[in-house]
Amino acid sequence: MSQNDLHDLNGYVKELLLEIERTVICYHSLNTYSRYSHPYEVELDHFQPNPEQLEEEIPQVPKAIEETSFVYVDNVLALKELCRELKQQKELSVDLEHHSYRSFQGLTCLMQLSTREKDYVIDAIELRSELFYLNEVFTDPKIVKVLHGADMDILWLQRDFGLYVVNMFDTGQAARVLNMACFSLAYLLKHYCQVDVNKQFQLADWRIRPLPDDMIQYAREDTHYLLYIYDHMKRDLVSKGNDQKNLLISVFQRSKTVCLKKYQKPPFQDDSYLDLLKKHKKSFNNCQLWALKQLYEWRDKISRTEDESTGYVLPNHMLLQIAEVLPREQQGILACCNPIPPMVRQHLNELHMIIMKARDQPVVKIFFTEALIEETSSDPFQNHMQQLMMNHSFRLDTAQQYFAKNSGFLQRQEIDGQTLAFKQPGALYEAG
Repeated sequence: MSQNDLHDLNGYVKELLLEIERTVICYHSLNTYSRYSHPYEVELDHFQPNPEQLEEEIPQVPKAIEETSFVYVDNVLALKELCRELKQQKELSVDLEHHSYRSFQGLTCLMQLSTREKDYVIDAIELRSELFYLNEVFTDPKIVKVLHGADMDILWLQRDFGLYVVNMFDTGQAARVLNMACFSLAYLLKHYCQVDVNKQFQLADWRIRPLPDDMIQYAREDTHYLLYIYDHMKRDLVSKGNDQKNLLISVFQRSKTVCLKKYQKPPFQDDSYLDLLKKHKKSFNNCQLWALKQLYEWRDKISRTEDESTGYVLPNHMLLQIAEVLPREQQGILACCNPIPPMVRQHLNELHMIIMKARDQPVVKIFFTEALIEETSSDPFQNHMQQLMMNHSFRLDTAQQYFAKNSGFLQRQEIDGQTLAFKQPGALYEAG
């Protein structure tokens, strides 16, 4: 290679790296993730279903599962053959089986696909690094991909396999447009196919190998009937819509919006523990709130480091129990947990130090008048917060975070030399 060629290549690489840097920034100093460009944003923005895809068709009754050809795909050769077959289809149905309990971000374990003639189950663990071969099919606008309630599936496909979808029909969105009594796949299977879903494996561990035959059967059912449901729903949307097929087009548009979603690894936010406090309607004093915040941060750190879910490391109800009781002894921490999570036992000394520091936190009193309670009694959330502040001590910085996050504004004011914060029409807290 000549010097000129090398110089040109270096220039090209530098320009490419600059473009990548402009397009994707994963993390910045504010500890929030910035947005990156969706690689198929242009294709999705310009996508419109073709006239054939908007035509009402006679529903094609699927064969019984026992009579339908089935292929288990667990090697690259079988995957490439599958891709060749899928390229010949006009529509196909897709579903995923996911595991989240023993993984921080979660793990897609299985992918199911069905055509009019065959069912396929792909071992997504064995072929995790090879499933990019499916992207050509999944982004082909001439092939309709039928999924149900695809909001999470779209994100999991991106996260685990780098797969994106162009031209999707989400039967969950169709159920909403049709204003059906229920939007679940189980309801649609019963409504259109007279099939009762076996719920035995809803919480199964899809990581196990080899998969038992009854789990494979369960997985196949999710996509086996989906194209038949798609046919029926298209017919219903056309019959209930106007001459421009507005309802059917609306489902494709809604599905396109789902396809435009982008996966981002969940960032840690300092005030996330307040959501937990609000959800469980707990009234904590200052020491308990300090413990809750520190325990929440500890759990997030351990979950990311060990690649475990927060629910495995320390479930919410146990976390709240420890923060509320503030046990003096290590045995008391274990007594708050039943069963005791392995990570709690492993990090018991660290957790005990957090609790002891929480018990040493200074308490700040709150001043609150009955007149102010009456002023906001029409707001249930405010009533809860007012009761919380009357019964317990509450740090000013925590109050500021809570109110800023959950509705309204918080102001500061100097009164008689003391810094006060108030939320109109107004609780007062002393900033000690």
